[in-house]
Amino acid sequence: MLVATLHHSLTLSYSSFDEFAFHLHTNTIGPIITAQKLLQTHIPIGTIVFMSSDSGSSTNFQEMEDGFAAYAASKAALNQMLRVRSPFVSPTHHS
Repeated sequence: MLVATLHHSLTLSYSSFDEFAFHLHTNTIGPIITAQKLLQTHIPIGTIVFMSSDSGSSTNFQEMEDGFAAYAASKAALNQMLRVRSPFVSPTHHS
């Protein structure tokens, strides 16, 4: 199980590069690499589940979540990566 992280910052313009990179590594890159490594083991895996957040929604932004810019961006990146990659890891996909 992977657990996401949230460091509160005021807005994206006030987030440091290190804070933004930390969120991307923890909430986007880490889960994707972990899933890739699991799939490479050829262990029979029924389902891999990723936990996202409404903070990462491109259509359901909540005003109260302003200040979570780096976290929201990392979750949006995870959501998009899963949209793009999930058809290619499906058991029914043939290369």
